[in-house]
Formats: sequence, structure tokens, C-alpha cells
Amino acid sequence: RDLHSFPTRRSSDLVILARAQGLPVVYVMAWFNRFPVVVFAPKAAGLTTPQALEGHRVGIPGLFGASYIAWKALVYATHIDEAAVTLESIGFTQAEAVSQGRVDAALDYAVNGPVRLRLAGQEVDVIYVSDYVNLPSNGLITDERTIRERPELVQRVVRAFTRGLQYTLDHPDEAFAISLQAVPEAGGVNEAANRAVFDAVLEEWKPVSGARLGWSDPQRWEEAARFMREVGLIQTEVDVAAAFTNQFVEEP
Repeated sequence: RDLHSFPTRRSSDLVILARAQGLPVVYVMAWFNRFPVVVFAPKAAGLTTPQALEGHRVGIPGLFGASYIAWKALVYATHIDEAAVTLESIGFTQAEAVSQGRVDAALDYAVNGPVRLRLAGQEVDVIYVSDYVNLPSNGLITDERTIRERPELVQRVVRAFTRGLQYTLDHPDEAFAISLQAVPEAGGVNEAANRAVFDAVLEEWKPVSGARLGWSDPQRWEEAARFMREVGLIQTEVDVAAAFTNQFVEEP
């Protein structure tokens, strides 16, 4: 069994869920520096705090994935009355649903819905879930057997990924141009929107001040496991020390 590919646009709560079910997956490198899901709404709505969402319709792709974890985490951390919020499944149509008034606010990645509405000339307010509970986010995962039997493979993949990420942060114009070569349909009439998303996501990829690129904060893992246990997302205690490692990030 070789190293698993990194979970694109997925957060590491999946690792905790998997560990709770006995699956030996391990998170070996942090990609995003903060949990990327937000609640966004038109500025005219005045929905600037979690408490302000009570009495309103909030769109969500569905009761699954990072957006649902983010919603449960926001309720957990801020003690808003979940029963006072109408949570509506809208699929992945957050920007359209908010701009058309089908919902009052929506959960989405910070670099998606809010960026697209601003690009369209609409002012929005954004509530970052990470301001209230900053769960571990997207990263690179593998399994215990690969770490045990092929640590050099894990090291090479982490090193390559980290170097590519750092090069993208240092040379964003070149990196964006390279991405258009790989995904040409992202250019043309779509280029302005995709460049806006790209520029926004760079801020999410920069490491926390003083931390090595790819490093995981143990306290955030402890908080994530505690939250997921207390709200019933997992039914057993999870040893977070076994769920992630900085071993391959800290090695030269």
C-alpha cells in the first residue's frame, strides 16, 4: 500500500472520524493554515455575528462534509440556538442562493462564495468559523503501515508538496500561469474569477507566523477531537497523538 493522495478540499476532521472507526490513517502535513469554511451574507443583511443568524435561513451544501462540521463547530463554540436557525440544503450553489435571496446566508469556503460575490460587485459580510474554533484543516494523509514500512516515501512526498506550495507562495503569477496550462478552461472568460479565488487562497496557505510550512498544532487537534466527541460526531475517544505527526515536516 502506497501513500494516499491528499484530500483535495477536504478537512482533517475526516481523519478523526476515520480514527474513531478504527482506520489507521495519519495526517502528515498541514496545507491550509486555518479552517477555511465561513458563513457569508450580503452586507445589507447585517449578519456579522453567529448570534445574528438566529431567525434566518442559512444555506449549506448538505448535512455532510466540511461545511456541516463547520456549522456544528460554530454552534458548539458560540452556543447559538441551533433550533432558531433554518438550515437549508442547497447543494453547491451558495453564491447564487445568497445573491438571489433564496437564503439569507450560506456556508462555503472563504475563497469561493464570498470572493465570487465581491468580484460581481456585491458587498458581503463574512463570519470565519476559525475565529471561534480553529479546527485542523486540509492536509496530506497516509496510513500507519506506509509510515512504518516506507517512511522515505512519505518524506519525499511531503518535501515535494511543501516545496511546491512554497514556490507557489513566492511566485504566484508563474504558478497561476502553470495552472492554466494544466486546466485551460480556467482561463479565458473564467480567468478573472479564478485568479481572484487563487489570490484569496494564497492567504489560507501561508503558515502561521513563526511556524514551519506544513506544521500541525497539537492543541487544535485536541480541541477538534473534544468538540466532535461532545456533539456526537464520533462515539469514542480518539488518540490525536496517533492521528497526526509533524515528523516529516520537521525533518530537513
